[in-house]
Amino acid sequence: MAAPRSLDAIQRAVVRPCLATINPSIWEGLELPKRHWLIDQWILAKGTTYLTGKGSVGKSLIAQQAMTAAAVGKPFLGQPVKRVRAAYITAEDDVEELHRRQSAINDALGITMTDLDGWLHLVSLKGRSAALVSFGVETTILPLFEEIAGMIEVTGIEAMALDNVAHLLAGNENDRYVVSAFIGKCDRLAEMMNGSVLLIGHPNKAGDEFSGSTAWENAVRSRLYMDTASERDGYTDPDSRTLSRSKFNYGPKGEALTFRWHKGAFVCDNELPSDYVAEMAHAAAIVQENDRFLECLDASIAQGRNVSHAVGSNNAPKVFASMPESRGMPKEAFERALNRLLSLGVIEANKPVQKYSNRTVKYGLVRAGYTL
Repeated sequence: MAAPRSLDAIQRAVVRPCLATINPSIWEGLELPKRHWLIDQWILAKGTTYLTGKGSVGKSLIAQQAMTAAAVGKPFLGQPVKRVRAAYITAEDDVEELHRRQSAINDALGITMTDLDGWLHLVSLKGRSAALVSFGVETTILPLFEEIAGMIEVTGIEAMALDNVAHLLAGNENDRYVVSAFIGKCDRLAEMMNGSVLLIGHPNKAGDEFSGSTAWENAVRSRLYMDTASERDGYTDPDSRTLSRSKFNYGPKGEALTFRWHKGAFVCDNELPSDYVAEMAHAAAIVQENDRFLECLDASIAQGRNVSHAVGSNNAPKVFASMPESRGMPKEAFERALNRLLSLGVIEANKPVQKYSNRTVKYGLVRAGYTL
């Protein structure tokens, strides 16, 4: 077999442009380049990371907090952070909301506004067009893209959170080409910074973790998902959150961070006094036990069933623990709620619940003020 021609000889022999290639032999003996992180093992120092999550779970807050942590080099939810100049750009919140949120974040991190001078840059696009690129017959780079590029040059930022896709993309989120091209523009901003973009998105109505084409999953190397903590034994902690790696090309996916909302920011449990966490969990459990009891009581009455506070086959805690509406809450929890709600006068015992055509009346537990 004839020896292959050198690339130079090939390029001289052809007229058309030739794609440049990398000869792996140049890496012989070189040390492997390290992978760098903005937030260790969670957000790459270069490229675009896509963060999605349910509505009102706190995606905007966590994005602003992540950029703040980067700006001061403080740990983010317990994870090491590279200190860089950073920016948070929102299309949904006004300046006053950014101020309130920043104050709470500062308190959680133990910093002042002065500590952020020259390191964190906040932008509110509320009230103006926030589209970066328009995709139609032709792809159009919109003024905002150029403004952000200019901001990168002036400020020297190396990390940026863009909130959110619904405002930034002027095109069809279900079109694979459009989505891939849009992520490409986000990657271009990352290249300009030699840094990272954290892109915020929403799930769809069907409950999937992201809305639109699967290109949202395929075009990024890392996708994070934020959610409320899952129920356990019928209980949830309304302030508890999880951040999981739904897609991660550079390591194992599925790992999750657990943290909680506290005084307007996110903190890890070990950053709070242990008695405070226990008190908050207890208070949340009381609310859920009461609410679940009343939900089951309403369902049983609607089904034509009467339940009682007394021991027996129709004992409310016993009946409720077996109902789908209990969602796994145990009988003991319903017993606590029964005593609590009776004491508070929220429910009443031995009251008319059902009345039949033969004038027979069934008695049992009802909400206070309930009438046939």
